[in-house]
Amino acid sequence: MRDYTSRPMGVENYRPQSADFGSKLPYAKYHQHGTRNMPARRVLFPTRQLDASVADRIKRYLLTGE
Repeated sequence: MRDYTSRPMGVENYRPQSADFGSKLPYAKYHQHGTRNMPARRVLFPTRQLDASVADRIKRYLLTGE
């Protein structure tokens, strides 16, 4: 969870029209997608509420730098 909630994040790539965030931990993909023997224990999943929250944070950062 720390890779997604603390800075610097495991992966942070910024471009003019998009950004990527993620984890470099080798087992993170197994939690997100599951395996033959383990169900997915998703860390991140898109929702409209999450989209709105992220958009609000980006807007606040762009306007205030916080």
